[in-house]
Amino acid sequence: MQKVSQDLSVIPCTNESNKYGKIELIQGPMFAGKTTELIQRVEEEQRAGRNCVVFKYQFDTRYSESMISTHDHRMIPAVPCKELAAHDAEASRAQVIAIDEGQFFPDLLEE
Repeated sequence: MQKVSQDLSVIPCTNESNKYGKIELIQGPMFAGKTTELIQRVEEEQRAGRNCVVFKYQFDTRYSESMISTHDHRMIPAVPCKELAAHDAEASRAQVIAIDEGQFFPDLLEE
């Protein structure tokens, strides 16, 4: 599994209290533990007192419609959505935004 991190200090943000941030990408082959790592990071941020929101692709209902799940059924709540842009209000209130199975969101990448 590979961790990729990008500094976002040059990207303008309308929320003055969360002006700077970073993107961390968890990538790897199937069964590499990507969702397990994501859940661990979200839980760590929650323990630190940060407001987190987790998004999942709404058509990924293998284990649950409103939770992300590891293959061994470790789960945390998630907001099911088809497009991330439809959930700007929820995202703007969060200090940490986690996205599971990001490749399925057509609006995650702008060209």
